[in-house]
Amino acid sequence: EFLKLSDSVRNSLLEDGNLGPDAEMLGEMLDWALWDAAQKHPALTYETILAAHLDKLVADIVDHTKKWSYLVAFAEAFLKIAWSAETLQRVWRKRYKERYFGIDEVRMANLKDAHSIEAAVFPSILEAPELLTMCEGNNRWWLSIDMAHKAGFVDSVEEKVTTRGSYACILPLLAGREVNVHDNRTTYIREGLWQDMHIKLISQVGKEIRILRGSFLASSIAPMAGVRYDGLWKLSSYRQKRMGEGFRYRMELTLERVNDQIQMSEVLKVPKPSHLDDWRLWERVEADFIRQTQGEAAAYAWKLKREKTRHDREQWKRARRFRSSI
Repeated sequence: EFLKLSDSVRNSLLEDGNLGPDAEMLGEMLDWALWDAAQKHPALTYETILAAHLDKLVADIVDHTKKWSYLVAFAEAFLKIAWSAETLQRVWRKRYKERYFGIDEVRMANLKDAHSIEAAVFPSILEAPELLTMCEGNNRWWLSIDMAHKAGFVDSVEEKVTTRGSYACILPLLAGREVNVHDNRTTYIREGLWQDMHIKLISQVGKEIRILRGSFLASSIAPMAGVRYDGLWKLSSYRQKRMGEGFRYRMELTLERVNDQIQMSEVLKVPKPSHLDDWRLWERVEADFIRQTQGEAAAYAWKLKREKTRHDREQWKRARRFRSSI
């Protein structure tokens, strides 16, 4: 419940600039936490703070208040909560000292343990895809396609179709773009060489397939980070044509989301703020691994490539918002 509250409030701060619908519950929790922190043996332990990302919650509230205090006249209730958050932050820093300031290092150590990633950070993602029903499976999220592969959800770390016998195949949308996104219908476009086309999907037209979306997909419904399972979608059409005289092709897939699943508006709330915390740390883990195994130059090249891809996606999103505004 602590983690759920933390994610809810942090998401509201990020998206709307306020504490959201759980503001009253947050105030009560902070009051209790301050009382608890004054006890000789607090019930709210360091491990709970770590797992529920409560350090990030109080930091986000404090930072938001300081950032906007010169421009916004905050309500009295907000200022009381901000005071409680700042006080609690000071108390925890004093109590846990280096352990509190190094809390992200503890998270990074946990992330380096693959079993921790699969079993603790993102519970229930290890369910076999063939056991998921139409109403299940939504909101699964991984740090990367590598983690989805390690969890057994897909057969490859590349953008290839995964088949599961008579069960719906799995299609990762990691690159390319989506256009004409309306309610539960979208068109996916991918350009590349012949081997980049999903020829297997021709036999799946009219059938249901499972969709994964990655953060580098140019789409208004792509996750902010990592890879997210978006449930069952019907493949309504498959079109492919050669581009000019070269060896490049263009593929278009029309996808319609199957009914009786979690609402897409709920799916789009994933990844949550706590997921993003872990994703940012995981990028540091990846960079360190590349630096240690391939050298500083390789790590720098990897970082530049990631930044370029991220920049290209942001440019695409800004252009899309501009077109929508006119």
